[in-house]
Amino acid sequence: MKPILDLSKNNEYRSWVKELKQRYLSARLKASIDANRRLLEYY
Repeated sequence: MKPILDLSKNNEYRSWVKELKQRYLSARLKASIDANRRLLEYY
């Protein structure tokens, strides 16, 4: 049986996940701002 890989203790992986989350939130915020800007232009 293979041992289970514990990624929660891998600092490189944790850093990558943190960066990925930040990039996702940033992209989501930019999309929201752009959508609101376009709605305001429309009205």
